[in-house]
This record gives sequence, structure tokens and C-alpha cells, in this order.
Amino acid sequence: MALALLALAAVPAAAYEFVGGATSGAEVASGGKMTMGGKVGGYASLLQASNPSLGELSLVLECCGGATSLASEAANDVNVNTFGSGAKKGLLEKYTEKNTCTKASEDAVANDQCNYAYSFHNKDWMEAAYSAFCVPSDVCSVDVVGMTKGTKIGYSVVEQILNNNAGDLMFAGYGKIGSCLGGMNDVNLGATSKFVKEVPKFVELVPGVKIPTGKKTQGFVFEGMKEQGVVEMLGTCEPTSENGMLYVYKNKFWNEAKGLVDIDSYLKIKDDEAKQALIKEQTEKAKDKAEESAKSAAKSAVKPAAAKPAAADAATEPATEPAEAKVTLDPMEKLEEISEAASKAKDAAKDAEEAQADPAAAAAEVLGTALDKAEDSKAADVKEAAQRPRRLRTSLRQTLKLLQTSWLRRPRLPRRPLLQPPRRLLTSWLHRPRQHRRPRRRAQMLSSRPQRSRQLQ
Repeated sequence: MALALLALAAVPAAAYEFVGGATSGAEVASGGKMTMGGKVGGYASLLQASNPSLGELSLVLECCGGATSLASEAANDVNVNTFGSGAKKGLLEKYTEKNTCTKASEDAVANDQCNYAYSFHNKDWMEAAYSAFCVPSDVCSVDVVGMTKGTKIGYSVVEQILNNNAGDLMFAGYGKIGSCLGGMNDVNLGATSKFVKEVPKFVELVPGVKIPTGKKTQGFVFEGMKEQGVVEMLGTCEPTSENGMLYVYKNKFWNEAKGLVDIDSYLKIKDDEAKQALIKEQTEKAKDKAEESAKSAAKSAVKPAAAKPAAADAATEPATEPAEAKVTLDPMEKLEEISEAASKAKDAAKDAEEAQADPAAAAAEVLGTALDKAEDSKAADVKEAAQRPRRLRTSLRQTLKLLQTSWLRRPRLPRRPLLQPPRRLLTSWLHRPRQHRRPRRRAQMLSSRPQRSRQLQ
């Protein structure tokens, strides 16, 4: 029994929904009064008493003869969460269908020639299937980025944007801030038994008038929180911190099959969805391209066929206009064009069928064609860039030569003589009378100085 208890104690407390353990039939039988005379169910009660994290007994397998070692294997499958939330079903399918082990009754007395595998519910397991957020009413009343307008339903969208794990809105309630915070803790700690309860089912005849149907359904019930209907959700939050809005969402990170929060699986699913969307988009593009090719090929096949009678008429008429006779094609050449167009249409139809049969291959072919075109375009651009300087030099030479030629060959006009002043004006200017200024005598200047000084005195 000590070995079995040690194996159960090594299991992570809050890891998975079920906890497994294995023991021998002799160990169960040796319990005596503690196991109610060596009963299988009595030994389970002894294990539950010694390990508080063990909940309700889910399944007991009895493996005898050459299959005794399978009991330990079954317990290990439970502890590593091989079957997830469907542990009981998985154990029965794997170990009882091949008649290796059997399902043991709790009242059966243990056989000392067999080994037993036990599966219990884990009390410390958290069912984080939902995620909750308590928002004070005064915070909800704020118009966030001009979009929420202070409405209750508007802030629920804000929570979904801010939290990647917030999925569909499952419940919205309004009440005192203490009840709001308590409900949020119950949801986030996985205590589903406290808020997921059976509630009466009603049918709404007219808005505001409901009648009970006599049936019950699973619903959310939070003490002190009033569930908000559609009309109430369209209303605004009160600008007070005494009340709060409780939003409960489906947890996107919760893996229902494994019974745990699995972010890697969620991201993988998102990547697969993105890849499928890309393949679908490429397939549709390939299909549209194939249809366009088929239509263009069909049009090109119809045009030569319509021109065939005109060609026959032109062949019977006399060749009076040689220019028109050169444009007219030979009927054999037209037949070749018709056959070539038909083959193109056939190939296009075949491509369309292949695109519908194998979307991934069609998408890969489209991507490959796009890459080839990109490489060809890049090579053409490089070649164009290499030839651009040479073209520029050539154009510059041609321009200079043209300018030189045009300058040399320009029409020359006779030179006009410079305008000369009339000779008479020039002569009169040169022989004009010159007036000389009469200089003042020095003596007069000297004699005037004392008189000025005396006047100043």
C-alpha cells in the first residue's frame, strides 16, 4: 500500500482532471478491516482518506494472469492525461476490448493473483473553460476612444480586444462591486460548481413577458449579480465605483478534449486556419485564371472559324487588288490556327480540372509561376539598368550632332550697319563754343579775409 500511496502523491496536484494509481491484489486483501475485508472499493476509500486531493472514484480495472503489468500502464495513462477528459472511456476501450483486463466492482473482494488500476477525479483540478472580468461601473461609463459611448455592451468588446483568451460572451451581470469581484474569482479559479447551475427554462412570448416551460437548463448564477438582457446591455453604465459589470467569456485557450489550458494547440489551430485560408485563396485564383484562359482560347478558336467563309470567297474572286490578297490567309493556315486554339482550350480545361482536384498543388503551381515571373521581371530590370547609360550616351551624341548641324545650316541674314550719328551734329558738337570760368584773383581773396574776421569780431 505504501508504494501505491507514493505513486499517487507524485502526481501533480492541479495538473489534470483524473489521477491514477496501481496496486496488487495481495496489497488490497491485506487491508483487513480498513478495506472492509479486502474489498476493492474499501481500498479506494483508504486511498482517498490518505490523499485529500483524490475525489470521486471513476473506474477500477482488474488485470490478471499475464496482463498484471497492464495495471501500472493504465494508471500511467491516466496520470499523463493520455485520454484527457474521457479517461474512463479511453481506459475501457484500450484495456477491456482485448479481454486483457476487466472492469472491477467496488463490492468485489480483491484477488491476490491480480493487479488493480484506480482512476479518481482530481479535487485540485481547475476547469478554466471560462474567463471573467469585473469592471467598475465608473470605468465602464467612460467613452473609450469614442466608440463605446459608455454602454455596457460596448465595453464588453473592449475586454475582448484587450484579452486574447476572451471568446464569446456567455454572461453579463450588474451589481455591487463586492459580488462582482467574488464572481470573477469563482470563474477564474475554475469553481464551476458555484456558478454553473440548473435554472428554469423560460419562453419569451413578447418582450418582457416570459412563461416557464417546466424544463431546466445549464445557466450562470452569481449571487448579488443581476443578469443583463439585450435592452439593458444597450444602456449606459452609472458613473459610480460602488457597482460593477461582470463579463464572463468562453476561454479560447481551453482545450475541452484534454481538459486543460493549451495555448500551443490554440496557436497551432490558428496557424492551420491561416494556411487553409491561403490555400483556398490561391485555389480560387488558379481556378479563375484557368477559366479566363479557357474563355480566351474559345474566343480565339471562334474568330478563325468565322473568318473561314470570307477566306473562301476571297479565293474565288479575281485577284484585282494585290494589297488585299496579301492580307488574306491560306485556309490550311486557318485550320492550323483552329486546331492550335482547340488544343489550348483543352489544356486550359485540364488545368481547371487539376486545380479543382488538387487545390494545394494548384496553389503551389500558381506561387511558382508568380515567383518565375518575378525573377524574369527582375532580370529584365537589371538588363534595362545596364543598357540605360549606353542609351543615354547615344542619345546625347545624337542631340549634340543635331544641334551642331542645325547651327551650321542655319539661314544667315545680312548684317545691318551700325547706326551712325549725322555728321552735322557731330561737327557742331566738336566746334561748340566753350565758356571758360573766370578765376578769382588771389589778391581779392586775400583782402577779403581780414574784413570777414573784423565782421566776426
